[in-house]
Order: sequence, then structure tokens, then C-alpha cells
Amino acid sequence: MLRLDGSELPRDVTWYSCGPTVYDAAHLGHARTYVTFDTLRTVMERYFGLRVTHAMNLTDIDDKIISRSHESGESPAALAERCAADFFEDMASLGCKHPDKVLRVTELMDVIIAYIQRIHDRGYTYSTTDGLYFDLRRFVQDGHSYGKFRPIDAVPDAGFALWKLAKGSEPRWQSPWGAGRPGWHIECTALASHAFGDSIDVHAGGQDLCFPHHENELAQAIAAGVDAPWVKHWVHAGHLSIAGHKMSKSLKNFISVKEALREFTPRQLRLAFALHPWQQPMSWGTRMTEARARERTIVSFLDKALSVPALDPGPDLAAEERLAAALVKAKANVRECLQDGLDVSSALEHVFVLIREGNARTTSAANGSSALAATASYVVSVLWAMGLDFRCLGVDKVFYNGVRDEALRLRDLGVDVKTLFRLCDEARHRA
Repeated sequence: MLRLDGSELPRDVTWYSCGPTVYDAAHLGHARTYVTFDTLRTVMERYFGLRVTHAMNLTDIDDKIISRSHESGESPAALAERCAADFFEDMASLGCKHPDKVLRVTELMDVIIAYIQRIHDRGYTYSTTDGLYFDLRRFVQDGHSYGKFRPIDAVPDAGFALWKLAKGSEPRWQSPWGAGRPGWHIECTALASHAFGDSIDVHAGGQDLCFPHHENELAQAIAAGVDAPWVKHWVHAGHLSIAGHKMSKSLKNFISVKEALREFTPRQLRLAFALHPWQQPMSWGTRMTEARARERTIVSFLDKALSVPALDPGPDLAAEERLAAALVKAKANVRECLQDGLDVSSALEHVFVLIREGNARTTSAANGSSALAATASYVVSVLWAMGLDFRCLGVDKVFYNGVRDEALRLRDLGVDVKTLFRLCDEARHRA
């Protein structure tokens, strides 16, 4: 069974992801985070056979959304709706499965207000002129720890906003503490609990959300009276950096998903992210060069392996046995990596070791190789289980070869088929 943080996951997994604040185009920093989560969830489902229910929130009201709406001339609601649709379109372009539950803040305001009330009723709030705040000092004085995700020298004097009173013409919702909107941290605690109750298997977010966002989320759940561990496994994806800085909208140093997809295929982007340890920061650029080279390695191997008949090897038994043994070893190594915290990057390295063994076999397998056929089949299936789809190559090869054979027949009849040959070669190269 799959293990995260040293303990096994159940057969039915609840997964909550901190979603985006929708006020601008999705960028590659988002792609790195959400493709990573999609890859991990895909491994859970396709490799381990778990049933994952995925919920994601959308912050569709926020200071940044209000500010950007003033610049664009749209209402905050219209801007958020447009950017949310754009975000999900981009994620779909990258092959990410749509969340089972999308939790929009503006549609679940009553849920958030009710959760704040739980915290308020237990005495962990205080009021100011601009809203209702979480009382961190009272929380710690009552014996609760704060600083689980990052050690702190002292508890801050000020808490953090649970409910922000509206200013001027800002959008507002009625609450027991005045008209306004929720603070950022309470959104996820309330909406995750709304989706899955007071116990969640996996809670995911970018590395930058460890502190204070996830720290504050956890404090709010405890203050609301959650007894059992609110989250069993926290998953934090590493940042994507460009020129040494985290890629972000606020720094205006980002490459949009649409821009990236004009230069790279979705599979190349997914492979680039999968090759890098998912918990660690990643630098844009260097991995893309590697990803293209690794993709060519996979395609080249499958192209050669699928050309060899899946027959008994005849007298070349020693080479056949070596590849069969390499396949058994690779399967065991891949499983060990994926079982141990979903270590996809290490699992991929074992797949490439197997591909090297397979390539060596292709040079001596003219008479056929059942081990080579089994190796190619495993490579395709295990990559698919990691969200990397090379399944079309076998079908495409049959199709391309069939078209080329027909072109040769037409050429022998005197038909000019130079254009058709060129298109066949281009299609084979793109595959």
C-alpha cells in the first residue's frame, strides 16, 4: 500500500487542494503546483487503485481581485469568473483532471460564516475597527501549539483576520460581525471541512503556503473544536523559479501557461515536472531541455521495440533472460519508490534504466523478443500511471506504416507521392 508520512492511506482518499486566487492568467508556477498534484493523484488512482475524491477552493473575492477589477473596468465577480474559466481551461490543456468538487468562496459564504461562528463561540476571536480576528495569544495560552510548520521565536501580538469589514463600495456579505467578506485563511479551513468533515486524508498546497496559511488553517480547526487530527497528510509542492526568483503574479516575472504551450507540448511540461522531486524547488529552463531529450529517448525506444516481433528469441536466450531480469528489477524498484511517499522522480529514473537495457536488446532481437515486448508494454503502462501518455505510439506506428506502405505502392504505379512521404516523416517525428 501507498505510504505518506510513514502511514498508509485508506482505499477511499479525501484530498483538498488550496486553489488559486483568480484575478489574472494562470502561469507556470500554477502549472508546476497543479500538474504535480494531478500526477500524485493519478499515481494513487492508476497505480495503487485508490479512489480519490478531490476538492479545490477558488478564492473569487479578494483585495487583489477588487484592485484588478478597478483597472479592467469589470466587476469583481465578472473578472473572477473569467479568470476561473481561463484557469480550468489551462489546467485541462495540461491534462489535469477537473476537481470532483469546486468550492467557490462567494457561493459558500454561509458555510464560512458558520465556521467563524464556531471559533467565536469558543472564545478565540477579538474585534477591531476593521473586522473580527483570530486570537492567537488566547489559543496558545490554552495550551495549543503554534509553529508546527515553521518554528517561531514568539507568538505574534496580532492575530489574523477571520472577517474583514467592507470599505466604500467593496463587495460585502452580511454577518453577525458586520457587512464584509472572509479573511483568506478561514476560507480553506471552512471549505475543506464543508467538503469532507473534520478529518481529511490529504491537504495540498504550494510550499509557500506552509506558513502562515496552513499553520493558521490548522489553528482554526483546533479552535473550532476538532479533536482528531484534522489533516492526516500535508502535501507541499516546491516552487518554480525563474532567474532565481519564485515565479508569481505579484513579482510580474511569470510565463503564462498559454505562452508555454506555444513552445512545449503538455506531455513535455508534465515530464519536466515529474523528473524533478515534487517537494523541491525547481528552476525553469534547465528541466525543459532535459524533458525534451528524455521524451525522445522514450519515443525512440518504443519505436524500435514495437518494430520487433513478440516471438521467442530462438538461440539468443541469454540476452532475453537479462532483459527479463531487468524488467523484474525495475518493477520492484518503481513500486518501492512510489510506495514511499509517491517518489515519482526516482521511479522515473528506474524506468530509464530499464529503457537502456531494452535499447541494448533491440540491437540483437531481429528474430523476435517476448521480453522486449513485455518491457515496452510495461514502460507505456507505468508512464501512463504517472500521467505521461505514450499509449498512442503503438497504434500510430501501425497507422503510419500502413500509410507509408500504401504510398510505396502508389509510387510504384507512377503516382507522385513526395508530399505524402514528407507528411509521414513529419508525423512520425512528432509522435
